Amino acid sequence: MSISIKKRIMIEAKLKRNEPIVSVKFDDGIESCYHGIWLRDHCKCPNCKHSISKQRLIDTSKIPIDIKPESLTLNGNELRINWPDGHQSSFESIWLHHNSYNPNIIRNKKNYMLWGKDLINHLPTVSYADVMNEDGDGLKRWLNHIVFRNLY
Repeated sequence: MSISIKKRIMIEAKLKRNEPIVSVKFDDGIESCYHGIWLRDHCKCPNCKHSISKQRLIDTSKIPIDIKPESLTLNGNELRINWPDGHQSSFESIWLHHNSYNPNIIRNKKNYMLWGKDLINHLPTVSYADVMNEDGDGLKRWLNHIVFRNLY
């Protein structure tokens, strides 16, 4: 069981006046707000996220709580952010839409499966190679198995 994600397009991105918040408007009419510290912490560039383990390489506690982007650029389905320290981050439209927390766009769409005796005979698996693949599909399948089957 997995969540179907419809590709969304960003039509506008702007900084909130006097706040460290980025506002993004999507083609479905939803406007989501993201705090600067959250965006900086979720940067996926090779300097911030390990390419193999996917572990964060930056110390979240070292990011100023009131960090505010210096500039924003929409480039197709990608939001590019320039930070005060010269760092650059980029976020795909579909990722921002899916991970929106203000508002929580995908809430109430989880379909949990209850355990039963048949689970032992049909234990879901995803190969290591698929989980570590750059496209993220295997990782998504693996995490969906964990979450929707309550295997944590």
